[in-house]
Amino acid sequence: AEAKRRDAEAEAIARRLQREADAEAERLKAENETRALVERQKAAEVLEQHPGVLRLAELGALRELARNANARVYLGLGDRALMTGREE
Repeated sequence: AEAKRRDAEAEAIARRLQREADAEAERLKAENETRALVERQKAAEVLEQHPGVLRLAELGALRELARNANARVYLGLGDRALMTGREE
């Protein structure tokens, strides 16, 4: 009887510790998501105030695409569209 009581008590403690760990994980996840949203808001404000920063980001993305031999890049230039990439 005493062994069963100790086992039940140990199991209850283990469940409580698991619930606490799960709650802490959820709290940290929510905190990180909030931090990420704040950072995105700051980035949006910078891009709004300085459109040249957005252009630099676009050029960086194009540079990364240029490193991939299989990438296809289509640039819209109004009526005179420029297309690069292998044709099939």
